[in-house]
Amino acid sequence: MSNINKTTSEHSEKINVKFIERDVQTNEVIVTLNSVYRNKPITQKISRENINSKGLKELSKFGFPFLTKESISDFIEYFIENEQNFPVIDVYKALGWHTIENKEVFLHKYAIINGETKKLKHIGLTDISLKGTLNEFTDFFNCTLKDSIGLQTVCAVSLASAIVGRIKNKDLRFIFHIEGTSTSGKTTSLMLAGSLWGNPQIAPNSVVKNWNITGNKLVQSAGGNNGILIGLDELAMSNADNTQLTYLLTGGNDKQRMTNDNTANSSFNTVFMSTGEIQFKSSNFGGIAVRLFEVKNHNFTKNKIHAEDISNFITTHYGTVGFEFAKALTRISQHKMTEKLDEFSKKVQKRIKNHAKEQGKTISPLFSRMADKIAAVALAANIAKNKLGIDFDISSIVDFLICRTTLLEIGQEQSVEAADKFLEEYAKNKSNFPDTNTKSSNIWGKSIIKNGELSEIVVLYNQFVKIMGQIGFPDTASLIKAMKEKSFIKCEQDKNYSRRTVGNIKRAKVIVLDISTIKGGAENED
Repeated sequence: MSNINKTTSEHSEKINVKFIERDVQTNEVIVTLNSVYRNKPITQKISRENINSKGLKELSKFGFPFLTKESISDFIEYFIENEQNFPVIDVYKALGWHTIENKEVFLHKYAIINGETKKLKHIGLTDISLKGTLNEFTDFFNCTLKDSIGLQTVCAVSLASAIVGRIKNKDLRFIFHIEGTSTSGKTTSLMLAGSLWGNPQIAPNSVVKNWNITGNKLVQSAGGNNGILIGLDELAMSNADNTQLTYLLTGGNDKQRMTNDNTANSSFNTVFMSTGEIQFKSSNFGGIAVRLFEVKNHNFTKNKIHAEDISNFITTHYGTVGFEFAKALTRISQHKMTEKLDEFSKKVQKRIKNHAKEQGKTISPLFSRMADKIAAVALAANIAKNKLGIDFDISSIVDFLICRTTLLEIGQEQSVEAADKFLEEYAKNKSNFPDTNTKSSNIWGKSIIKNGELSEIVVLYNQFVKIMGQIGFPDTASLIKAMKEKSFIKCEQDKNYSRRTVGNIKRAKVIVLDISTIKGGAENED
């Protein structure tokens, strides 16, 4: 205790240093102080570096008796003399996989190393409390969830976040979006998925939040999460650009995924699950499509009673499944996990191709990128089945992710939609595409007219990239590959571009759009 002279009748004479918290990742030290103001106990936290005249004077606003230079200097002297004797608690704010003192650790309600829990305290904002037992969940799974492959899938996707968070040398991050009506059970499914890791009741400090949050705030709130699902309900609440959001959340630009402090707690690597009565993406072009599983018009729950049974259960049972799953993962080496992921990925690729052929779809090269993500879900289900006794139907979950999502549309309609939107821009800016080799400086390309009709549009490569980016197709490399597969563009052999004379530029690098093929493709798509 520090004895402070009473300056007013409202202040206590004593200040108690309750304990000191040391962040094991950032080494930041936070001191918790107790006192009494107007006969009521008060508590405030202050950074160790702010235990000085200026920092302590700020606490006087909350009722602490730091009103004179003497009271401040007395406390500082007392604190320095006794600092080594105050109780110290090691704490952390981050979640998921991190390295602490050169050891790989999974941070949840408690820290987990090699399957054992360590006495560290989570002080982050997300409520990852533990309620209920694993046996109670497995019984509930068998009675209430097992008959629904959709519900099995959301549970497996939720657990896959810990696989995604650990294996950072592969592009595994994704968004799982459920589009449907209010009676489809989409929000119940989202809360069920969130309940595996923590409190699923929709709130700012829950595993599941509302979409009414800005993109930057969402990125900041996700900071430090490397392996615990983040749920977001009702997409219509968001005013953010979905294309930009997809890249931000799934790592399209790592620099954008860092908050201003640029600390270890600012980056993230996990899975996002979303719901809404609207679709998440506006197109299936590669850059977005390979980062997103979108389920449309699927009834996850049988009826109102089924949904209520799930809601009632997850009110009192949450956090434990994810915690036990993380313990199981920490007993498996990262190398072994990556090997198993690769094994699953090869099997998934074959399944995707078989389903694509059955449905008459083009085999897109982008399918292989989705295979790794599905493999992460399958691997999570496999480990949970073998280590936790949760009876997942892995084969059906894989088929659900392939056939009940928009996966097989990747590389299909994107070319038609992109070409259609480009033709709209061409019509608006036709003067920039003359049908003769004019020397004008404001040339974007040229129009090729045959038999009185537009046959080809030749676009300077960089201008094509610029235009497509402006109309919502930033991943132009993937788009060009897809358009080439549909023969919408003419390319030199083994190239994704052509060479033509445009204006006064000879052998300019260009994109050549074949208008007759594009129109035929659009008719076939309809």
